[in-house]
Parts: sequence; structure tokens; C-alpha cells
Amino acid sequence: VDIDQFKPIDCVRSLKGELNLSGKVIIGYIGSFTGYEGLDNLLEAVALLRAKLGDVFGLLLVGDGTAYDELVALSQHLKVQDIVRFTGRVNRTRVQDYYSLIDIAVYPRKGVPVCEIVSPLKPLEAMAMGKAIVASEVKALAEMIVHEQTGLLHVRDDVASLAKNLERLVRDPQLRTQLGEEARRWVIAKRTWRDISKNVHTVYEQLINPKSVS
Repeated sequence: VDIDQFKPIDCVRSLKGELNLSGKVIIGYIGSFTGYEGLDNLLEAVALLRAKLGDVFGLLLVGDGTAYDELVALSQHLKVQDIVRFTGRVNRTRVQDYYSLIDIAVYPRKGVPVCEIVSPLKPLEAMAMGKAIVASEVKALAEMIVHEQTGLLHVRDDVASLAKNLERLVRDPQLRTQLGEEARRWVIAKRTWRDISKNVHTVYEQLINPKSVS
């Protein structure tokens, strides 16, 4: 991730007002709307959380994809459409503005092979912006999100576990700040393009000319 492009910024309050989310803790997701992302589980967890906490939070879903219409319908079926905002696809130049609204970035990927193997970039963007993360414990996410240090991990495919971790962060702003700050420190140390390219360069050197590498 580019840590100069994705960095902590103040909330764009005018945008938050346009979305009618002012005064709420914002749980958010920015990315593709596909079945394996687990956004249906997220909506079910939000329904559980809403029944317990009321309207103190909102859910912001930014993006588009094959599951979009199904997710809109599910939000209506669960009767949470009043606290959920679907923005559809947004201009890339405004992505940071939408990140600025988010207090808790959530990545509830399902326990399917692609999610266990392929590491997504979007969580790194949120971490670089200092956001508290709740993510599924699938291997590709667990390698970057250390439970209780750089974020919170929930049991894969477990709606109750997801809701429990979200509730914890909705209730605890200090923990949100702590996890967000640690997440950015981790990204700076381990996931900048500069550092990754150095690692790749070293591997190629070993493959091409192993005697030149001590």
C-alpha cells in the first residue's frame, strides 16, 4: 500500500451529513461485492447488533459487484435498510473521503479456498489510514491482522462471532484508536511497496545468481 496516499485524515463531515450518518459510529466496507466477501454475514451481524444497541451506529457499504442487488434485498428483509448506506461504485479520487467516515473497517471473508490463499489489498488501505479492523480469521487475512494487536479476528462464517467483535469496537472508542494506530505502524513496517519490492528483488537475485547472495 502507498502510505503517503493512504494516511489518517479528518472525517469529511459534509459527506457524512449527505449520507445521513452524522453522530453515529460507522462500520464500513469498501471493495467488491461478491459472494465470498461475506457481506451477507455482515448484514446479519448488523441486524443482531442493531437489536442490542439500537441506532448508535451505521453501516456504510461502498462498491459494486455481482452480489449488490442481493445485498440490498437482504438489508430490506432484515429491516436494517434505514441504517445501511449503499453508495454503489465511487470515483477512485474520492475513496479516501469515504474511508475518512469509517470508524471500524470490516472484512468478513468466507472460509473458501480463494479467501484462504489470496491476500486482498483493501484491508491494507484501511490499516494505513489508521482504521480499526474486524476481519475473518481466514489465513490470508490472519497473516496481516494480529488479533488484539492490529485488529480483531472473528471466527470465519460465524455471524455471532462477527457481531460480538463489532459490538466490542462500537462500545470502545479507545480500543478503536489503539488498534488503528498499531495497524498503521504495522503497515509502515511490513507492507509498503518499497519494502515488498526489495524482498522480491532479493528473491530474484537468489534465483538468477545464487552465488552473488550471501
